[in-house]
Amino acid sequence: MRVTRIENVEELKIVRHLAERIWNDHYLEIIGQEQVDYMLGRMYDLESLRHQMAGGDVFYLLYSDALPL
Repeated sequence: MRVTRIENVEELKIVRHLAERIWNDHYLEIIGQEQVDYMLGRMYDLESLRHQMAGGDVFYLLYSDALPL
């Protein structure tokens, strides 16, 4: 396993993709599609992720072989 600090927009796109899969797989039955979509838009939209990074938030990706987890 390997952990890397996110440095660019392409890596943020991976975070966005992972968030979509995770939220839809694990929260959909609990809070419904409308709330999942709202949370993804609020917290994991690319512009929101960029803003969070600009504000000092740090993101990491965990890889198993070449697959981001």
